[in-house]
Amino acid sequence: MIPQGTQFHGVAPNVPTKNLGSQQANSQRNVYTIEDFMSDSFSGTFINFGGGTSDVLGGDTVAWGVNPITQADHLGNIVIKSKCIVSKISVKWSSVDGYQAAAGGAQVAFKVSRCTDINAQLVNASNWTDYIDLDTVWDSGSGDYPGFIEDLSSQVDKVFNVGDIFALTATPSAGFPNSGEDVEVTVTFQHVK
Repeated sequence: MIPQGTQFHGVAPNVPTKNLGSQQANSQRNVYTIEDFMSDSFSGTFINFGGGTSDVLGGDTVAWGVNPITQADHLGNIVIKSKCIVSKISVKWSSVDGYQAAAGGAQVAFKVSRCTDINAQLVNASNWTDYIDLDTVWDSGSGDYPGFIEDLSSQVDKVFNVGDIFALTATPSAGFPNSGEDVEVTVTFQHVK
């Protein structure tokens, strides 16, 4: 295992990798740490997707890890352990029942929210900020079994700091007639300096 803090040198393809000891050769080297190569991924589930009962973030928020016993007094979240950006989010309709039949014409938008106080009461909406609106919207043109992978790595200004809290919410335009569906999610965080 490479220890944290270990540094690597990167050079352009035309620069010799042997350390020639010259100032000119050394000026063409970039220093990287092992953290520059690290990312974390988490998987979770939108439970009772489109169920018609909105949580404090205005929709259905992903439960990460385990299904909470009581949805009403819980808000799914990930506490950020090192400075990062959201690199990718994937969402997949996984039910045997198709999205179109379940949604009954409702559209669904997706958003990332951030809380910057690790000691905050998370089911209080005033502790959250809408941080990133995803481009993908599910609607009547999304097909019966929609899914997407949205690359957010270009949004380098949307940084999560150590101790920030991440939440992903799906907001339907109306409650689904068939509200017992679950949707699978994966989020990948890329560490930044």
